[in-house]
Amino acid sequence: MKSNEEKGAEKLMDDYLKSIGLHRKKIAKDGSCLFRAVAEQFIEGDFEEYLFKLQDPQQWVGEVEINALAVMYKRDFLIFQEPGKQAVNITDNNFKDKVRLCFLNGNHYDSVYPIKQIKDSALCQCECFKISSDILSDDIIKLCASSDESEPDTGEGLW
Repeated sequence: MKSNEEKGAEKLMDDYLKSIGLHRKKIAKDGSCLFRAVAEQFIEGDFEEYLFKLQDPQQWVGEVEINALAVMYKRDFLIFQEPGKQAVNITDNNFKDKVRLCFLNGNHYDSVYPIKQIKDSALCQCECFKISSDILSDDIIKLCASSDESEPDTGEGLW
């Protein structure tokens, strides 16, 4: 229940906004109120319905969610959309760190990394595997075999 002070502050704000031709639409008071208030201005329809749809892994997301992620993680999003063209800085918040993605066929995002990072990761993974294989039994190692289909195409070596 609101205190008289809270009610008074809300009334003062509502009166001020009305005097300049604006209206405050009340948002549910929970930990998501900031996101709800901002998202409501970008999302058509009911916000609860929107959140329900996002639970479906087949539901597509786009610019609203990318902007929310950029602010949340303090990283700009660079998206490659066409071969031979520079990545588009979708968020342009001047964050130092970047998330690089590739958007293909109008419906799919993939991660994009510098080749050096892939090489360094592969070397690190290789060393970790060597260490773990000395410690673990062969049966456990077989259970951990990679099923990832995103391995680099071996037709063109990365290095």
